[in-house]
Amino acid sequence: MTRFGSAVNVFLGGLALHCAILHISKETGDSLKRLKLIKHLLSVSPHLLEKKSAEGWTPLQVACSILDPDVISYLISIGANQHSRDKLGRNLMHSLLSQLGLQNNDNPDNLRKLFDMFDKKALKIMLCERSSVVPGAATPLATWMRNDNNCDRWPHVIKVLSEYSTGEELEMINGEGDLPLHVVSVFRTFVLLYLVRYINLTIN
Repeated sequence: MTRFGSAVNVFLGGLALHCAILHISKETGDSLKRLKLIKHLLSVSPHLLEKKSAEGWTPLQVACSILDPDVISYLISIGANQHSRDKLGRNLMHSLLSQLGLQNNDNPDNLRKLFDMFDKKALKIMLCERSSVVPGAATPLATWMRNDNNCDRWPHVIKVLSEYSTGEELEMINGEGDLPLHVVSVFRTFVLLYLVRYINLTIN
């Protein structure tokens, strides 16, 4: 890294890679330029791959938080840690699911493409891990269900998640003592019926 590049990285608290990932522009070709910059930063400063922010976020978790498939795929391809968690216990799936629907990205096929980038075993583990975010002891599914108000998309998102998980998270209570079934029961009956059907299938 040049002296100027090193100075900038120091000024940014060693978070130059995080900033490069977060830089979003609608200019033509900008996405390729950004990926080129990310690759350059890692070629001269490989340690940035696992550098954590004050909140405990690695570059891969930042990429998951903005649902950037190109960056996610590249970072995983060079060995980024898929088991990293932030200071609140949130893993990559907590961050990824928190963005569903905000960028018209909750199409089932798009979700599958995202999940297929991750190691299958790591993904199953992540889907059952809990964070300390309100209401506490919440899996990625529980956190997403609590924060997403568009119940119309719940069935197909839950269906896709069920293809990659063991189904354990559907039987895990959060810090308030609620199962996912309890959460959906106050919203839409058809979602509740879908969950009941899925749980019965996994048990039988």
